[in-house]
Amino acid sequence: IEKIDSFNLLVASSASLVFVTDVKTNPLAAVWERSVRQFFDEIETACGLNDQKVQSLDYFSWPIAGSANMSLGEGQLIQLLAGFMRQRIVGDKKGVILFGDNAKQYGASVVSGINNMQVIAAPSLGVMFTSVAAKAALWKDLQALHVGKG
Repeated sequence: IEKIDSFNLLVASSASLVFVTDVKTNPLAAVWERSVRQFFDEIETACGLNDQKVQSLDYFSWPIAGSANMSLGEGQLIQLLAGFMRQRIVGDKKGVILFGDNAKQYGASVVSGINNMQVIAAPSLGVMFTSVAAKAALWKDLQALHVGKG
């Protein structure tokens, strides 16, 4: 079984969207968590989906605590992540936005099978916070969510 490097994901859920992003630490420092929450709230507001703020921030770490000595492969990782994310993708979600390489690699396969769920892949939050071009590309992708509502 191919060894999968350790990583952390932050999964944030709002009334209409689910955000999945690579993070370096679990949990994020409070100042970073506030910035991330604000960024996600701004996306939600900009899409005109609703005015509710992000309701939950949850962390997924790989390998799972206590499983370091077990030889878990990508199949088990996808299953565990699917169970973790499906608990957070409830209600009438319009889309999932994946930020960063691990979010895209593992999160996309989890959410691709969910009916009517639009999936948007974006660069990492570090890139999003520093690159106007990345924000512009994300905004263009978000237009599809805005148009598709209703």
